[in-house]
Amino acid sequence: MKNKLRLLSVCAVSAVMLLSACGASDKAAESATAPAAEEKVEAEEEAEAVVNPELHYESELFSVDLPESWDGLWMVQEYNQEAQEYDGNSIGALRNTNFYCKECYENYEGSGFVVGVELSEDPPISIEYIGGDCIGTMTNDETGEKLYAILSYPTDVQFDPETQEVYTKMYEDRAYLADTFAPADGWTLERMSYAEVMSDIERNFDGVVISADDEKVSFLNNDELYTVTFDTAENEDLKAVETGHIYTVNYTGVIMNNDPDEFALVSLENADANYDYNVDAAVLASKISSAVEAKDMDALSEYCQYPVTVDDMVINSAEDFKAMKFEDVFSDELDRFVRNIRLTELPSDSDEISLSILPEYSHILIKNVGGEWKIAGFYNVPTDF
Repeated sequence: MKNKLRLLSVCAVSAVMLLSACGASDKAAESATAPAAEEKVEAEEEAEAVVNPELHYESELFSVDLPESWDGLWMVQEYNQEAQEYDGNSIGALRNTNFYCKECYENYEGSGFVVGVELSEDPPISIEYIGGDCIGTMTNDETGEKLYAILSYPTDVQFDPETQEVYTKMYEDRAYLADTFAPADGWTLERMSYAEVMSDIERNFDGVVISADDEKVSFLNNDELYTVTFDTAENEDLKAVETGHIYTVNYTGVIMNNDPDEFALVSLENADANYDYNVDAAVLASKISSAVEAKDMDALSEYCQYPVTVDDMVINSAEDFKAMKFEDVFSDELDRFVRNIRLTELPSDSDEISLSILPEYSHILIKNVGGEWKIAGFYNVPTDF
């Protein structure tokens, strides 16, 4: 990463803005010798719009007014970041302008980050990974170049006990920058939500189907669970999905919020052939994961091979199992470890698999019984860390 840093103190910014304001006033005076009535109204409106130079920041591409609560407290840092790949997606070159709590930064260099204005050539998918708010798109009036503008926020603590109060004061008003963001001359801003920005951009992910019915399909993509709602009556692809199988989901918009108004399904394609995993075991594991999520003992009882083991107990029938409470079978760890397994990593060459993110600890043991996968035991093993 190549960074170009430019630190400006409040005083330096103020001096520049004051000089700019004076120059602008002189030019306005020269050209206002005999204005028409409409020109007088326009001049008055411009006079009313004069900003406090100590609460205004201007770069080559944009300007923002800053909230009054920031007066005397802020500093700014600019840097450029080269394009990079994240989770298979391209994140274009960024032009970052980060605003800091000056006191925090001076106490510990690099801390005190409050909010950043990011301009990117590529869609701002970082919002999905680290958060942020979309401002919209900027288009160069002459060249047609497009930039995406967002606000980014810190992902960890940026203050110490001594500076917490002043930092919190600034952080609470961070969204003010989105409201006052304005493009530089020669650029046009179209304010858009993140879903609107992504509405015509096609993307995809591979996910294991955890559950499916006539209204929604749940896909597990690594550690992310997407439960998305579709109109299956109008989509033949969705009618054919099967739990435990992997599909490539092609879509436009934003799928992570499970809001049908924010995305559109383009297509579903079976992707089992691209992975070396135990499909039959994954089918059962996906059903188990859904049942554990719902704390559905009736469903879990159907997946067991009897007698089934629950720690040091032997349960001989489905009726006896259903009579147990969920908490009698699942510790908090077993619950969590089972729901977060990666189905695409289940070994294809085994007839016995421990379902857990930490198989040596709490897990559910499943076995291939005469060609059918069944639960053989539930084991709560306390961790020692």
